[in-house]
Amino acid sequence: MEKVKLISGGVHQDERGSLHFNNDVLISQVKRFYQIIPESKEIIRAWQGHKVEQKWFYAPKGKFEISTVKVHSFEQADHKAPVVKYTIDSNRTDVLIVPGGYATGIRSLKDNAILTVFSNKTLEDSKKDDYRWDQNYFIDSDF
Repeated sequence: MEKVKLISGGVHQDERGSLHFNNDVLISQVKRFYQIIPESKEIIRAWQGHKVEQKWFYAPKGKFEISTVKVHSFEQADHKAPVVKYTIDSNRTDVLIVPGGYATGIRSLKDNAILTVFSNKTLEDSKKDDYRWDQNYFIDSDF
């Protein structure tokens, strides 16, 4: 099974301004995208997972903490499963790739932040592969 990957981007700066890029992200599998714009930093979006669907997370504005949990049984997820946290920041053009088999929790670390999420499944297919847990389900998280 694939693992979560954080792919660092970069910034080129010259007299014309700056160019933010991430040349190592291959998005040929993307079928749709959406944006999450939290009302405030206190809003937690947790926990949602997919057996098959892969997602790419990119912050065009602001900074986000994305917590991930490898789920071995979606029908009876282990609430003691370890949580691994990643930070993505619009200043670094990082992309976090979360393959199927994981659940995610999302928290904005800055006001007025925007998170763009790319998916390799249509909305119809995603709904058939959608699993959700209460934000306090995984006890290793600090939500």
